[in-house]
Amino acid sequence: MTFGIILILILPALLKDGMFMDGLQYACVSKNLAHGQGTFWQPHLSNTWNKEGNHAFLEHPPLVFGIQSLFFRALGDSRYTERIYSFLTALITAWLIAMIWRFVFRKEEKIRNSEWFPVLLWIITPVCFWSYRNNMQENTMGIFTLAAVYFSLRAVEKSRRYLPNLLLAGIFTVAAVLSKGLPGLFPLAFIPVYKALHKDFTLRKMLLYWLIFLAIVAAGFSLILLIPGASESLRFWLFERVFSRIESEVTTSNRFDVIWRIFTELIPALLIAGGLILTGKFRKYNPGNNYRKQALLFIIMGLAGSLPMLFTLVQKGFYLVPVFPLFTLGLAAISVPFMVHFTEKSDPASGSFRAFRLITLVFLAGILVFSAMQINKTCRDEEVLSDVYRLGSVIPEHSTAGINRTLYANWPLQLYLLRYYDINVDPSPVESPDYFILEKKDTLPAAAGYRREPLNTLKFDLYRLSAAGSR
Repeated sequence: MTFGIILILILPALLKDGMFMDGLQYACVSKNLAHGQGTFWQPHLSNTWNKEGNHAFLEHPPLVFGIQSLFFRALGDSRYTERIYSFLTALITAWLIAMIWRFVFRKEEKIRNSEWFPVLLWIITPVCFWSYRNNMQENTMGIFTLAAVYFSLRAVEKSRRYLPNLLLAGIFTVAAVLSKGLPGLFPLAFIPVYKALHKDFTLRKMLLYWLIFLAIVAAGFSLILLIPGASESLRFWLFERVFSRIESEVTTSNRFDVIWRIFTELIPALLIAGGLILTGKFRKYNPGNNYRKQALLFIIMGLAGSLPMLFTLVQKGFYLVPVFPLFTLGLAAISVPFMVHFTEKSDPASGSFRAFRLITLVFLAGILVFSAMQINKTCRDEEVLSDVYRLGSVIPEHSTAGINRTLYANWPLQLYLLRYYDINVDPSPVESPDYFILEKKDTLPAAAGYRREPLNTLKFDLYRLSAAGSR
């Protein structure tokens, strides 16, 4: 049931063409790495990319590109490669949510076997299934942060095996930072938060475990910086890109937007959890254990991973994707006694229950049919994609087309050409390129030696250098 929920909510959109700009960039970089363009520490996006004098794509740490490049090597350059990767990250995230749930409630069978419930609350969070449809780096970082939380939890509750669990928690925390940066450090807050909620977890033990955790993370980064090329790459990313974006790429005027965004994204989960609790109270059902301590642990950890955004005006909704599994685990813990109670009250032999099961199966079959119908359809940038396929049918692959400065900033056009045809665009070519792309409202003068190609495009025109104007 857990994986069926993911299939129903994500698969139809994954089969459609079109992707958010950032996800396209990541797919292009990963594909290039698979083909030997760029290196792990100096990834390559395009021949014309230049940030702060550096032609490597160092907007983020490189681990996601490295992992996704393995999928391109194995599966090829089909547009479904990054979608398969994203779908797999969603499945692994769901599995980790279930693993955490089953460990926390390992002594209570009825609650333990309801692991599908927090998975449902997580995947119906709008920005979550949007993120998995668009190949965002947070998808991968969320796996590592969840794994770090899981092994931290095992460390504090399985004291005889705390060292191997802390080692794994530290490794996954380092991997989270190498996936999307400094936000990946928030699992370090787990042990102090756990101590604050559990008086039987002594201060001495908390300090010991936490210092070991910190030492493992510090040692991990120290070893990574010894790898040739790592120090230069990560230093440029941190000082030239992260700090620069914090100052120059402001996305909100209100630091507290992040709190409002957390609330609005959690509305579907809040409605379900709140509806269960209110219905139970109305029916005078009083569960013996409401699991407040477990719920607080996860909700506070969610806040630990999100509230540091208050210190910056660079805030985007998908930055929160790695913390929503924790928030929904908390909401599920509060409301699961009521959900289990109502489930037990249902009679599997009743006509209404059988009808519900039949409707569910029909719905699932309908989703699978609907998913198959989405193949070759688009979910965004329909006109741009239509033109890109026409342009790509004429411009040779691995070539560079001319483009003006204004159109160079049209990232969907540029990235789709890179992703599907390895066609670069150059706003300042040294010599007259064989092909030039313009918006339909613009034209090239005849003296430039170009003639327009009759491609029946919607937004852009392609000009080919004629023999008279050739170099």
